Amino acid sequence: MALTVTPGGASDDALLSYDDFVTYAEAHGWEYSAFDDDAIEASLRRGTVYVEGLGGPTPSLTTRWPGVKCSAAQR
Repeated sequence: MALTVTPGGASDDALLSYDDFVTYAEAHGWEYSAFDDDAIEASLRRGTVYVEGLGGPTPSLTTRWPGVKCSAAQR
């Protein structure tokens, strides 16, 4: 199942696309050929859930993710 990557979108399920992962992995000399596309996509989804969970509503939110939204629609 293809990843949905829409920065700030309500239906996104990954922070980067499969192609972006491949580009990054190859640029850093990572070996990922032992994993099939589905496993990589599942890992990208799990990583996104983890990272987005770190930014949940907590008192330390502003120190964990400093900055401002680009627009009112951004999550």
